[in-house]
Amino acid sequence: MKMIKRGFAMATIATMFLSGSLYAD
Repeated sequence: MKMIKRGFAMATIATMFLSGSLYAD
């Protein structure tokens, strides 16, 4: 369970970072 939560958090951060860079461009 801990690994799944960590992976979900990392995926969420990565998505926010990617969308953020897309909007920044």
